[in-house]
Amino acid sequence: MRSRRTTSDASAAAAAAMPRGTDDDDEETAPLARHDADDGPPPSARTRGPAAAPRQRQRAPDEGPGPSKRSSSGNGGARRGGATAAEPPGGDGGGLLRGPACPACNDGAFPSAAAHPSASARCRPGVGYAVLFLMLVVAPVTEHGWRVMPGWMAGLLALGGGAELARRIVTFRRWGDEYPYVGRFCLWFALMIAELLLENFMVWVVSATDARKYEDVPALQDNVAAAFDALKARSPRLAAPVLEFRLAGTVHFLCATLALAFSVAWDQVPFSGFGMMARFFATTAVGRLVRVAAFCATVLPNPRPGCYARRFPPPPGTAWGVVREGFRQLRGDGGCNDLVVSGHGAFWTTAPLMFGAFYDTGGARGGVGRAVRVVLWLALAQSALRDALEAFHYSVDMLLAVVVTSAAWSWTRAVYQPSPFGGLLRERPSGAPPDAFRWVVLAPIAAGLVAAGVIVFIGRA
Repeated sequence: MRSRRTTSDASAAAAAAMPRGTDDDDEETAPLARHDADDGPPPSARTRGPAAAPRQRQRAPDEGPGPSKRSSSGNGGARRGGATAAEPPGGDGGGLLRGPACPACNDGAFPSAAAHPSASARCRPGVGYAVLFLMLVVAPVTEHGWRVMPGWMAGLLALGGGAELARRIVTFRRWGDEYPYVGRFCLWFALMIAELLLENFMVWVVSATDARKYEDVPALQDNVAAAFDALKARSPRLAAPVLEFRLAGTVHFLCATLALAFSVAWDQVPFSGFGMMARFFATTAVGRLVRVAAFCATVLPNPRPGCYARRFPPPPGTAWGVVREGFRQLRGDGGCNDLVVSGHGAFWTTAPLMFGAFYDTGGARGGVGRAVRVVLWLALAQSALRDALEAFHYSVDMLLAVVVTSAAWSWTRAVYQPSPFGGLLRERPSGAPPDAFRWVVLAPIAAGLVAAGVIVFIGRA
C-alpha cells in the first residue's frame, strides 16, 4: 500500500513539473485521461519530444506553411474565427437577395469579423460634414425662401457640382466592387416603381369608393395636436420653434440619402453605392406596400373635410372608366381619405436609418457620424410634428411611418447589410490599378436620378 502511494505521489510531482501545453494540447490529451486501463494501451494522440517529428509529413518548400490545428477539419476554423487577416474579406457579390460569399473560406463559409478592418475606421468625415451643411444651412434657407445669393450663382454651383460628380463616376477606381450589386439595384428599383404605380391607383380607388366622400365628415380627434394647441395657448414662445420654423423637407432627406450613396466615388464609406440604394428601394417598396394595405383596409376621414369635391371628378360609371382614371395622373398630394401611414414620413425615415447602418465614423463620442444621425432624427421629429399640426396627416400616421419603415428596413436586411459577411467591401492596396468602366452602368444611375424626382413628388402624400 505504501509503495503504491509513493509511486502515485511521484507521478503527480512529475506531472506538475512538466511544462504546461496550449489549449490544443489539453484538448488532444484529454482522451488519454479518460482511457480505461482495461481497454488496452492508450492511444498516443501526441508524442512529446523528438519522437513526434517522424509523424508529420515533410512539406515541400513551395507549399507554404501548413494549416493551423483549429482549421484542419472542414470549415470549423472559419466558424471559430480561425480566418487570418491576410484573407480577402470581399466576395463576388452573390445573388440578387443574398450577400456575397467569401472565396477565401472553406466550403463558402464567411470569415469572422476579426478578419476585416473596422468599417468605422474606413468611414471618412467628408460626407458627414456635407450632410450637416445640407440639413442645417441649405435646408432652412430653401424651406423659408431666404435669398442668400443670386439665382445665376446657385445654378452655376449646381452645374459645377453635377460636372464634378460625373467626372468622379467616370474615373471611379472601384467599379469591380460595384458591378455585382447592379442586378439587385435594378430589380428592387423596378419593384419600387411598380409599387408606387399600384399605390397611385389605389389612392384614387379608395377615394372614389368612399361612401361618404361628398359629406363633411368631421376629422378624428388628434390628441397630440390638441396637447400642442394647449401648449401654444399657455406658452407661445415654446411653440414658436415648431410652428414657425421648418428644418427640412422631403427633397433634403432624399438629397442626404443620395449623398451617402454617391460618397463611394470619394471613398467615404467602405460599402457599395448600388447596394445601399438597393436596400433603400427594397425598404420603400415593402414599407409602402404595408401602407397601401392599411389605407385600403379601413377608410378614415381626411383631416381636412370636403376634400373630394375640391380635388376629384365624379367616379365613372364603369369599371374600365375607374381604372383609366386611376392611371391618368400622379397623385402626389394623396387621396381624400386619411392615408394611415404617411408616405413622406416613410421617405424621411430612410435617411437616418441608412446613415445609422452604413456611416459610423467611430470615436469616443461617435464623431461626425453620430452628429449626422442626431440631426436627421431631430429634423424628422420636427417635420412630423408640423404635419400633424397643419392637419396634413394625423399624428398616428407619422408615428406609424417611422415604425413601419424601421420594420421594413429590418425585413430587407438580406438585400444589403453592413456586415463583414455581406456588404463590407475589401480594402484595396494603395497603387492598385483602376477597374474597367462599363458605360452601361450609367443607365441605372440616370434612371435612379429621374425616379428621385418622382419620389419627391409622390412622397408628399
